[in-house]
Amino acid sequence: MADKPQPRSPLRWLFDASLLLLGAALAINWAIGLISQVWTGILIALAIAVVITAAVVWWRIRRRRW
Repeated sequence: MADKPQPRSPLRWLFDASLLLLGAALAINWAIGLISQVWTGILIALAIAVVITAAVVWWRIRRRRW
């Protein structure tokens, strides 16, 4: 018969929670660093997408009149 798992101590819970928060903080810091390196490219791609979408919408509206 399997033994019941022992209850976790508050110190172990605090240590695990601290490691989880540290890992999350490092991941967010890393992600922000990566985004900051490609920020210009993201903005250019977004601007191009907006211009293309506006042109397609304008073309469809203009074509629908006839």
